[in-house]
Amino acid sequence: MTPRYYRTHTLGGSAANAIGDFTLRSELAYATRRRLIAAAPQDADGVIDSREASAVLGLDWMGLTDTIVSTALRELGGSLRGAATRDRVEWDVTQLVERSFRNETLTLRGQLIHDVNAGDGLLRASLSYDYRADLVLRLGTDLFYGRATGRFGQFDRRDRITASITQGF
Repeated sequence: MTPRYYRTHTLGGSAANAIGDFTLRSELAYATRRRLIAAAPQDADGVIDSREASAVLGLDWMGLTDTIVSTALRELGGSLRGAATRDRVEWDVTQLVERSFRNETLTLRGQLIHDVNAGDGLLRASLSYDYRADLVLRLGTDLFYGRATGRFGQFDRRDRITASITQGF
């Protein structure tokens, strides 16, 4: 096995507009080369090249003190040359709820990423504590669901608990 690096160029932009307690966000990106897993087992190197465009439309709400609720819809499309293990166009829906307590030293965060095409996803929850300005303690969990052939579902029954300490300097 010989590792190789394939360069890709990405061009993109974003825009946002705040209207009261709401912020409407949008993002566009185009990548010149993505390497995707090939569906055909007889494929020589197991990957195919694709150009890829993605778009995100999101809405954030900050109507409660120390709270953000964010919803986004993401479309990812590629010019697949050959059979890939993913669909030509994929859709994700994300939901984020985050709330800070104790003068923003304690943060509770919940996030859902749902793959509309495959019907699978990830539910992530975490609690972080800013012990000092340069030291953050975090405890979290990732819960996967869906079919074994899905992007997230392949990790079903492989849920995890994470703990981390981040030291800044």
